Amino acid sequence: MAGIGLMMHVAVYWLAVNLAVVGYLAVLYSRQRLLELHEMGKFNRSISAVSASEKTQQFQNLMHFGAGRGSK
Repeated sequence: MAGIGLMMHVAVYWLAVNLAVVGYLAVLYSRQRLLELHEMGKFNRSISAVSASEKTQQFQNLMHFGAGRGSK
């Protein structure tokens, strides 16, 4: 009976250590990924601003010409 209890304790501690290691690696990976996304955002901010204004202009043109076609 003592052997089964000892094996259960070892299994629980082994599981806890593995979960801690996986959690630590997940935090490191997500932190690195957030830093990469932040750096990409610095370089792409002007490009995304231009593309957003272009998309807004395209949408306004579509609504304007679409309203003209619909009223005929």
